[in-house]
Amino acid sequence: MVKKMVGFAVMVALFAVPAFAQEDEGDEGAPKVKITGEVKTGIKAADNDFALYSDDVGDGTGLRADLNALYDAGNWGVKIGVRGGVLNGWRYNATTTGANQTPEVISDVGLREGFAFFKLLDGMIDIKGGLIDSAVWNTAGLDDENLSNGYGVRLEATPIAGLNVGIVLGGTSALLHGESGDYLGAEDFFKRTTIGASYTTDAFYAAAAFKLKKDDAIGVVHTNGQQHIAITSAENALAVGLGLTAVENLNATLEALFLSGIKETEKAKFNLDVVYDVQEKIHAGVEANIENLKEFYVKATPKAGYDLTENITVDLFIPLDIKNEAEKFCLGVKPKVTYKLGGSSKVVLFDQIDVISADDKVHNTIQLDFVYSF
Repeated sequence: MVKKMVGFAVMVALFAVPAFAQEDEGDEGAPKVKITGEVKTGIKAADNDFALYSDDVGDGTGLRADLNALYDAGNWGVKIGVRGGVLNGWRYNATTTGANQTPEVISDVGLREGFAFFKLLDGMIDIKGGLIDSAVWNTAGLDDENLSNGYGVRLEATPIAGLNVGIVLGGTSALLHGESGDYLGAEDFFKRTTIGASYTTDAFYAAAAFKLKKDDAIGVVHTNGQQHIAITSAENALAVGLGLTAVENLNATLEALFLSGIKETEKAKFNLDVVYDVQEKIHAGVEANIENLKEFYVKATPKAGYDLTENITVDLFIPLDIKNEAEKFCLGVKPKVTYKLGGSSKVVLFDQIDVISADDKVHNTIQLDFVYSF
């Protein structure tokens, strides 16, 4: 654990060195080397509970840092990405004795991606192999689901402009079986085959991907005294996305996600996101979500925003839980301020007030997020 913490601290320190945020162009046609990275963290105050938490990442993450290196020789190249994260970090509860309520801090540094790529026929054919983290055929909506990543080999073809079709052999999130702890074999990789396609024009975007088996859950197994991440379950999966940009000033996306098996309609969902630029600096829209097609749970979030300056945007969200498991209508108010620092770097502050909640109590969550990228 100490080694992991030290390694993570060293990696985070690299982000403070501007020299890493550069690209070696070299001579025209010569290989290029590019280093990029990103750090995400934040502070969350929910009622009387305070915690290190990144809302941009979610999943209980307090801090996440990525460092990526790309070597591009034109027709081939290599990309490596390292990720460090802190889960269940610092926490303080004002209703207790006031002592630091720090749970066990889970921290680790590991390989996020590491693959080689080859381009044939003037880029018409693209082959990747290794641990792939490069989205293709993704739904491009609120969840932006992607079934094409993981350990495996991916073949993409672009026969005409805007069309991408392909297949992934593997695409698994781990290399071990959860029950036995043994390594996956060739048959396991073939069982996780994904086929996908996307088509992009100036008017719309459409994508679909079907995976024979998606790793729904991963867990930890112990072999020879070592901890390893392993697959514990897998079902077929389908992700479909449609985006509309044909109407001036209007952007709309629709997702259909069956990620725990196509027959598992209780876990399926649809996402809709519509945004319309009313004026140059004013936008308005709505987000809608339908989950559990058997019980038909519905959420909707009207939203509007105003660009105060080129860097500052103020938004207002009204989350509405129309039908849920508790069979109660819920209403919230969420003002949000975003300050863009350049590129993907930003500072975000929002305050979500649950005016009507499932437990009939008023809840207040204040979140301050930091994202730094280069």
